[in-house]
Amino acid sequence: MHSEVILLLLVFLVDPAVLADIPTGCVSIKSPLINRYLTKSTKYDKKRRHISWGYTDHEYDKWMITPDGPNYRIKHAELQEELYESEIAYNGNYVFTWIPKDNLSGDHERWKITMTKDGYFLIKNVQFNHCLYMIGTTGWLSAYDGCDTMHYKWIITKIDC
Repeated sequence: MHSEVILLLLVFLVDPAVLADIPTGCVSIKSPLINRYLTKSTKYDKKRRHISWGYTDHEYDKWMITPDGPNYRIKHAELQEELYESEIAYNGNYVFTWIPKDNLSGDHERWKITMTKDGYFLIKNVQFNHCLYMIGTTGWLSAYDGCDTMHYKWIITKIDC
């Protein structure tokens, strides 16, 4: 019994994400850097849709975060399209929603969500180990391997759907 308590304490000390309360269910996702929310955008092609941002607090889309083993899946609540990181790269890998309702191969649509010391969230793709990154010039969501500046931090707020 004593060794189990010590092991549990070590897990909490080693991985602060264990203590983090990751919001699940219906959420909004906001970049604190530019104070804008993730929203759907135009189609890239028949199977993929860009993700962009809304310009006001009234212009945000609802997202569903669901646990998937030790990771999470993020789906656009209205469109029921999975958020995923693609192999298409320009200033990081493009992040789209997947329009077909079938599953992607690999872990493209699986995300590790962790809380930072300053109370924000990092959203890291399991397949590529890249974090969601808000590109300031194009307005599209991307993923990059830095994960170390405000560009990678997010506010995830539980909301009603």
